[in-house]
Amino acid sequence: MNELTFTHKDTVRVLEAGEELTFGRDTRCDVVISDGDLGVSRVAGVIRHSDGVWWLVNLSSTRALHVIDDTGYSIPLPVTLASSSPTRRPVFAPGYTVLLAGEVWTYNFTLATDHIPSTVTSPLPAQGQPTKTGGGVMLTDKRKEALVALVSGYLVPYPRYNPRPLSYAEAAVVAGLEEGSTVRRRIEDLRKDLKEIGVPGLNDGNDAPRRLAEWVLSTRMVTPADLAWLERRKAERPDGDEEA
Repeated sequence: MNELTFTHKDTVRVLEAGEELTFGRDTRCDVVISDGDLGVSRVAGVIRHSDGVWWLVNLSSTRALHVIDDTGYSIPLPVTLASSSPTRRPVFAPGYTVLLAGEVWTYNFTLATDHIPSTVTSPLPAQGQPTKTGGGVMLTDKRKEALVALVSGYLVPYPRYNPRPLSYAEAAVVAGLEEGSTVRRRIEDLRKDLKEIGVPGLNDGNDAPRRLAEWVLSTRMVTPADLAWLERRKAERPDGDEEA
C-alpha cells in the first residue's frame, strides 16, 4: 500500500496517494503545529504525493525543516527563497522524524510509510536547494573552527540535536576561544565572501546566523565529523593563538 502516516502529539493522519496535508501556525492548516508561536510559519509545509513518491515540502521563507535520518543525525531542508521553487525531500520506508524550530519551542512530528518506489533504490537528495557550494571561498581552519562551534548543536544526534546556532559568546566557549568577537569576525567574513559569489539568502539581519548555519549544513560544508576535528584543533592549538 502507498500510504503515509503523519503523527504529531495526539494527532494521527493516514494519507493515501493523491491526498495532501498542510501544517503550520494558521488554523486553516490541516494540522496546527502551534497557533501562538510566531516562529512557526503560517503554512510551514505540506506533505504531498507526486509521481509515485511522497514528498515533504518546505513552504516557509523563514524556517528550515530538520529531517532526522536513521542514524539520529539531521540535515536541514532549507527555506524557500522567492527566486526558487519550494525545497522538498522524498519520504521512503520507514520514514523519519521532522523538527520545526519556533521561537518558543522545537516541535516534532513523524512521517511513516512502508512504500519504496520500484524505480528508486536509495533516498534522493532534497530538491530545490541552493546550487552554490561555496566554491572559490576560502574556508580556513580558523574560520572552520568558528563555524563548527556556531552550528555545534546541529551536529549531535536527536534528541540532543538543537536546531539553532549558538550565540557568538557561546560558540567562543565551544571553540576554546576567549572572545565572542573573534567568532563574530570569522563568521561575518565568511558570510560576506559567500554572498559575493552569489549564495542566496544570506542577507544581513538578526536571522543571518541561522540562514548561514542551515546553508552550510544543507550543502555539507560542515558535518558531524567536524566536532571531533574541532576537539583535535583545540588540543593542538598554541596558547593565545586566536588571530583571525
